[in-house]
Amino acid sequence: SGLAEDLLQHYSCSIAEELRQARDELRRGKWDIDPSVREDHDMLCVCLAVWELVHELAVSTAPSAARLLHWYNRHYLEEEIAEWWQKASQSTSDGEALEPDSPFWEYLIRLTLADCRHEVLSLLQHAAKADPQVARVCEFLRRIPSLMEMEQAQASKVELHEAMGEIQDRARRLLAEEPSQHPVHKLLEIYAGSTLSAFEANEDIAADLGRTWVEDVVYAHAWVLPELRRTELGDLLRAVAQRRTSETIDDIDRVLFAAISLDIPALLRLLDSIPDRFPAFFVTHLVDVLYFAGRVPLVVESEGRRMVPPRDWHLMQYAQQLSHGSWAQRRLAFDYLRAGGSEEAARQLMLTADEYCAAASSEHEMDEAMALLLDLDLAAELGPAQCRKRSTALRAAGDIAGCLHWACQAEQMAAPARGHHVSELLESLAENDDELEAVLAALTPSDLGEPLTVYPPASGAPLP
Repeated sequence: SGLAEDLLQHYSCSIAEELRQARDELRRGKWDIDPSVREDHDMLCVCLAVWELVHELAVSTAPSAARLLHWYNRHYLEEEIAEWWQKASQSTSDGEALEPDSPFWEYLIRLTLADCRHEVLSLLQHAAKADPQVARVCEFLRRIPSLMEMEQAQASKVELHEAMGEIQDRARRLLAEEPSQHPVHKLLEIYAGSTLSAFEANEDIAADLGRTWVEDVVYAHAWVLPELRRTELGDLLRAVAQRRTSETIDDIDRVLFAAISLDIPALLRLLDSIPDRFPAFFVTHLVDVLYFAGRVPLVVESEGRRMVPPRDWHLMQYAQQLSHGSWAQRRLAFDYLRAGGSEEAARQLMLTADEYCAAASSEHEMDEAMALLLDLDLAAELGPAQCRKRSTALRAAGDIAGCLHWACQAEQMAAPARGHHVSELLESLAENDDELEAVLAALTPSDLGEPLTVYPPASGAPLP
């Protein structure tokens, strides 16, 4: 439903924002001088790029061409775009800026490919008075929206098709009027697009101007084949790979390949194989989003045996990692385990709860552990044994009041509640003179004149 899609997109965008804030926080610190901070910063940059790519292709319902292009701008070209703009702006004061061999045009072409229509128009306006061809291009740019402006207007696929067709027709008419040797010719070729036959012959604008396979894919989708569906991007990627056989790729490239191809099993295998670049917290949350997007199976079988579902497996792995952390991190493990639906997740939940209670080192932590058992509906199964362990430990430490307190807690949590363990404990304590004295001190009311017929008494020695 529409509400479910909105909630899922909000969930995904919220996690991306958390990653972005963590990255930006590191940028305000010592990320440029501390190698360990720099590693964390670089890891978050890669995680954010992959997360947003998966969001655009597997979660978002908006058309993908412009969004994929601006994803690339944010994560790969942010500094270069600023540099192109700065150098092109400086070149406008140069009298030779409009010469065909001026680097001004290279910056302008790069900005055009990045969908920086406003910036390109601003730069060209300086030269429009001196060059009528440039003036016509400026008028063309004033009349068309950028790809992202159409996306922000939430144009439908039909409206995008009509708008892109109109932009390409206008650009082609201008190309027919402009001398082929004029530098604006290449700029107009971007807006004019390319035919499928030109793409197949490697004569399209993406093949000509793309510097890497990523640029080739992104520019081809944005300017040559904007109507491709997400499920067809894998075919586009394979076509680009065939014409870039000399380009070397690394593990991150392979991750991007899998994401663009929407090959989710391959994507998850790759992410799990590079834990130093994609830590468990990232992969677990990504799997969770993909699960709710319908991209991760509910049931997996191998050779007739039912396996742990992918979502539950990642929830369990991350919970296990949290269980070896601080007290607060151990508590978070239960939020992930209780989200699972498999028998394996339920068993790990019980085991982790038992270990969590056993690790309590103070009365406050023990109280938190018992509250957690109640919340998980495990108090009757695990509570009595853990309370008795605590009672025994306190007795050994000489804290008889605490010993009695947790012995009583154990009986209250038992189903049904019994009192025989407390009776046996009192008999055992009575056999030791020092412990008996401590019991009497703990149980003796502060006001001995208080009537015995009133229960509970109005006063008494406070137990822990």
